[in-house]
Amino acid sequence: MPAANADAYAALSDWDSSYPDAYEQDRAFVDAQGKTSDFRQEIYDPLYYLSSAYEGAGTSKPSVHWRIRTGIAQGDTASATEINLALALAAAEGVDDVDFETVWGQGHTMAERTGSSTQNFIEWVSNCCK
Repeated sequence: MPAANADAYAALSDWDSSYPDAYEQDRAFVDAQGKTSDFRQEIYDPLYYLSSAYEGAGTSKPSVHWRIRTGIAQGDTASATEINLALALAAAEGVDDVDFETVWGQGHTMAERTGSSTQNFIEWVSNCCK
């Protein structure tokens, strides 16, 4: 609803009155597969497939085992993102285990307490497949 705030935004020096209409046109655009931008944004979120708050709940089968490592010092996303994913996975039917850790002083990716992320992941997969 950008038009609802158009008066407030109009006070900005770089405001263009065509923005609200352009935004709504972008949201209404349907791609070659018949999907909207809103739909594409929703399916990018893993919770779309796990949470009953979304239409995609139950449309996929999550893996049985999960390993999630995230750094507390990340700037890419909120820490709650991975926590919400871990909790949703732990509650999902068919998921046996979620190995989740937040690593102090690490960033968003490759966060490990010790060793290399590649070797740690290989060891984790090997243990899951015994």
